Amino acid sequence: MSNNISIVYICDEKYVMPTCVSIQSIYENRKVSVYDIYIIGVDLSQKSKDKIKDINLPNINIHLLNFENKYKDLNTNHVYVSKAALFKFDIPNILPDLDKVLYLDGDTIVLDDLVELFNTDIKDYYAGVVRDFPAYYVRKDYEEVGLYDYFNSGVMLLNLNNLRNNKIPEKLLEYKLQSNSTRYMDQDCFNVIFSGHIKFLDPKYNFMTSAIYLYDKFCLKHSDPVLVHTTTGEKPWKFAGVPYSDVWVNYFKKSVCCDYHLNRKFIYKERVGSKRIVHLGKIKISYKKRKNDLIDKYFDLFKSAGYYVKRLKDKSIEIQGKNLIIRGKADNTLWTAAEVLCHTGYDFFVNEPYIMIDIGFNIGITSLYFARNENIKQIYGFEPFRPTYEQGLKNLELNPELARKIKLFDFGLGSSDKILEIDYNPDLPGSMSTVSDRFGGGAFKAEKAEVKNAYTVLNDIIEKHMENIFLKLDAEGAEFEILPLLDEKGLLKKVNVLIMEYHRESPLLLLDILSNNGFICFKEEQQNSGIIKAVRL
Repeated sequence: MSNNISIVYICDEKYVMPTCVSIQSIYENRKVSVYDIYIIGVDLSQKSKDKIKDINLPNINIHLLNFENKYKDLNTNHVYVSKAALFKFDIPNILPDLDKVLYLDGDTIVLDDLVELFNTDIKDYYAGVVRDFPAYYVRKDYEEVGLYDYFNSGVMLLNLNNLRNNKIPEKLLEYKLQSNSTRYMDQDCFNVIFSGHIKFLDPKYNFMTSAIYLYDKFCLKHSDPVLVHTTTGEKPWKFAGVPYSDVWVNYFKKSVCCDYHLNRKFIYKERVGSKRIVHLGKIKISYKKRKNDLIDKYFDLFKSAGYYVKRLKDKSIEIQGKNLIIRGKADNTLWTAAEVLCHTGYDFFVNEPYIMIDIGFNIGITSLYFARNENIKQIYGFEPFRPTYEQGLKNLELNPELARKIKLFDFGLGSSDKILEIDYNPDLPGSMSTVSDRFGGGAFKAEKAEVKNAYTVLNDIIEKHMENIFLKLDAEGAEFEILPLLDEKGLLKKVNVLIMEYHRESPLLLLDILSNNGFICFKEEQQNSGIIKAVRL
């Protein structure tokens, strides 16, 4: 474990002062670490260069690298993100002698030593990042770029070796030029090109001020953030009253830029019922929060498939139709139900007696969907997360006739028996995984999850039945340990039909296993996941 930390900023003329304040905050909170700070200066004046060179702090080594803005003529603009941000693409080549570096936007302040963050193991990834909660839950930016995981690019722990070896700087620029995206200047590019190669970090390492009400909503730890990131246009050097502005000012007064004049307006935001009130000086602006139109967006889709969607008082939703009732958290239930009930991902013509094994029962949508078929004689479901399991039981109670066919177990399946403690997000039950912490350590309520050896459990079930076996596998990454185990033990030879989702890794291993076991495979690929349908002929 190293106490030497490498940090890089990108700084144009407007961000000289904020960057110096961010560096001062690092110094004020360092413990035993030595910081090598690289500032990529873009079109800086001589006055700004001299100001940066004036930084003289013990154990803080400043390296100023000056560049002309080669991106200034690029046909792309953003309200408050400069084209200089595109130099993020070039960091692996600008710093060829570094293996790892922590990139920070200049509108960050550091409240603790960064040694633990910097020493995070990312050897198998391009970067360690934090989910962009406002982009995900409010703006739903992931839909724009066809991704499920969407992160904020203002704080990134970068594996420079992996980026150089895979020619990522070139791919980032190529995507930017082809897409001509103006959203966030660089963030969409990083999300698309880094997809499947990121490690999610604890939100305390990139506490976004635009996400404060979301942090409260999801019970995230925000009482002791390590790194605060001003992710709105209301920067603390322009406005008083914004989150952490007083903390920022304290560091400003100690920085080399303390002689700068701050002409700040006072701004304060509050919520009163469904209204948002903005205080700007003596002016008060009141407005209503925009209604979430996700259900409206899906309404016609479900209606065309013969289902009715309605909101419930507890903010969950109910989907009803074709002798089926499903209830659950709005967003996650709609996504999953649309995939199963409205699209073709789970189409399977069942014209012979089958036993169904549902690994990744979630809240029961797929099992209940297939239970309506008279040729499905029995269903065995496996769900390791207690809150999801309990919602699944409630959905079985809503469908008593179908539930007679279904036996639900409160454990998951994997390569071995184990008890895990995993951070659980109640709003995304269908995305919880027993093999991957997708949402950052310690971010949500910790839940114990039991996992049992898939071969031992399934072999006992299959031996009891003479019918064909239909295996549905949606285990959020655990498919890469379940399928090889069933192959090794020879149990796949007893499966007739398989529908499986794969997540975040190449499906080639899975396809090879199925092919070697006599299956004909069909693959439907998405951005970083997909569905495999396999039939034994």
